[in-house]
Amino acid sequence: MLLERDYQSLAEHLPRAMIIYGADGHVCFYNSLFFQEWLAPSIVAGCHYSINRTQIKNLYHKILQPIAENQPTSTSQSLYQKDYLRLHDQSILRLNEFSIDLEDNNHVLVELWEDVSKEYALLNEVREEHHLLLSLINSIPDQVYLKDLESKFILINPSLAKRYGVKDTTEAIGKSDADFYSNEHASITRQEELNIIRTQKGVYNKLHHEKWHDSHDTWNLSTKLPLKNSKNEVIGIIGISHDVTEYKLNQDKYWKQANFDKLTGLSNRQHLTSEFDRIAIECRQNNENFVFLLLDLDGFKQVNDSYGHGYGDLLLAQVSERLKNTLRQRDLICRLGGDEFVVISAPIKDQPVAEKIAEKIIQCFERPFVINHRIAHITTSMGIVFTSALRVNLHDVQQKADHAMYKAKKAGKNRYRFYNQAIAVESKRHDFLCQELKITLEGTNSTAEKDEFSLEIALLEDLKTGVKTKEQGIYSWQHPQLGRISAEELLSTAESTGNIVCLEANLISKAINTIEKEIESFSSYPNYKPRRISMPISQAILSQPDLLASVLLPIVEKHPMAMRGLLFEVPAETVYSSLPNSLVSQSLKLLDSYGSSLVLSHVTGQSLSIQPLIECQISRINLAESLVQNAYSCDVAKQSIKTLCAMAHALDIKVVAKGIETNKSYRCIKSLGCCDYGQGDYIDRQNDTDISL
Repeated sequence: MLLERDYQSLAEHLPRAMIIYGADGHVCFYNSLFFQEWLAPSIVAGCHYSINRTQIKNLYHKILQPIAENQPTSTSQSLYQKDYLRLHDQSILRLNEFSIDLEDNNHVLVELWEDVSKEYALLNEVREEHHLLLSLINSIPDQVYLKDLESKFILINPSLAKRYGVKDTTEAIGKSDADFYSNEHASITRQEELNIIRTQKGVYNKLHHEKWHDSHDTWNLSTKLPLKNSKNEVIGIIGISHDVTEYKLNQDKYWKQANFDKLTGLSNRQHLTSEFDRIAIECRQNNENFVFLLLDLDGFKQVNDSYGHGYGDLLLAQVSERLKNTLRQRDLICRLGGDEFVVISAPIKDQPVAEKIAEKIIQCFERPFVINHRIAHITTSMGIVFTSALRVNLHDVQQKADHAMYKAKKAGKNRYRFYNQAIAVESKRHDFLCQELKITLEGTNSTAEKDEFSLEIALLEDLKTGVKTKEQGIYSWQHPQLGRISAEELLSTAESTGNIVCLEANLISKAINTIEKEIESFSSYPNYKPRRISMPISQAILSQPDLLASVLLPIVEKHPMAMRGLLFEVPAETVYSSLPNSLVSQSLKLLDSYGSSLVLSHVTGQSLSIQPLIECQISRINLAESLVQNAYSCDVAKQSIKTLCAMAHALDIKVVAKGIETNKSYRCIKSLGCCDYGQGDYIDRQNDTDISL
């Protein structure tokens, strides 16, 4: 009676069926819910004191059905070990048991029955989803795994278990890559996974070359992502890998042939295309930048022409090795062909980091290259594009880098330039001019009939007599929309479009016609001397003596006398880097045989040597404008000019001081008393009537 009084109120308000047994196993109390659900159908009210626990258990077995997932047993005790039990009305119940100690060392046993039908339904849904997920993971042929923060496995699927040689997936739990792979490979994957955990950024379709404890190799294409819990906290790594060993072994040879340069072992243009897309995608996904560097070797063509293609190939191989030793292993280095290379470095934080990369590349060319006991000095000019991965494609980026590289070449070579807005404006103009020049030279433009290319004659002053001669030829292009295009821009446009030979043939023809007309008009004048016109000739045509001969031969046959009036200007760098026995040397000898004279242009104190002057029958040298303009304020420049003149005069070669722009510069050169002629804007501006034709 004590128990009824003490527990009556609490038990009746409890929303669960409840029954209490005394220490002797007889029922002490049950609430209304218990009576309605269990006793009412079979026991008369008021008789509960005669009921014991064994009778209640038997009652349970008559009413309850074990859940199918719980295998039924023959003992009544096992029924109490089940989490879920089903009533005949399909309700799902859970039994909770606990004992309460009373005074006088007495205790009672309490049973609570809870309706968990909703919980069980939800649990079934979760179990079904879990079963489907495991079924998917366990059935796919790819390797699927979960790792904790220490890169230890917490789950692997049968495919990975088979790869690891374990009979059961649970055998790998708690192990890491170090238990299966070489220490080197395990260390690489651990660092990769630490980076994923730290940055919360995954890796996608990354090729892993796996080295195992028994020294055999395999290849896997892996995607790894940070594993997060419901609080969005990183708790490990989830990965899926696809074995590509068989493909790799069967296709590696052919893939390398298709994607790598045979000479240097670097990526080729095809590989660049695919790698560019991969790098761009990774940078875009991770909101990162990358840098694209286009390299062109300065002076390589001259070395190649001088010592042959075999020597040039060895030089390219050495350049490739230097680049690989200079740059990071993850940087992409590609040889486009010839002496052009591409470097892509990603991710890059900002432009100063990109500048450091460019400086390292410049520095790696400072040491000369030694091949077959011959020394070659070459440098590189670079165009650089620093960009995010948003809306970029290889063609546009490479074109921008090419424009920037051209600016580096134009600025003096052995340097780099970043693509910027100013270059973008110039590039747009350059591209337009290239198209226009091609159309004009092909004769498909009606404006070509207007003779857009003109020969402008600059004055050359004899610094001893003061007599000025119309001799220096400067070419320009009078474009119908853009106006006058300078000779420098005209020639660079022609070179970049591959139309330089066609243009130079056109300009040589105009110079010949000019000389021919003057001969016809003034040959009867007493003391008349045929005009001489000095004009530049590009390395592009000098490197092809057979082509040069085909261009000049018709002119020589038609105007043999006029050809003697041409002085072809050849840059000193082209001559010195090409001799001896080069294609350029053959072309220079061909010009000499046609009666034309050769002028060595852009000569500085560092560039002059005697041998080319003698071998190429040089009749005149043009001092570099920078040297002439510095003479007024620099004693070293003055001394260089005196030395150059002394060397030239010893070989009976005349010297022209180019770039005289001011009166100070003019007086300085005159006072040195060693230059034979002067040329520049200052001389052109003088209204001197003593001008010789």
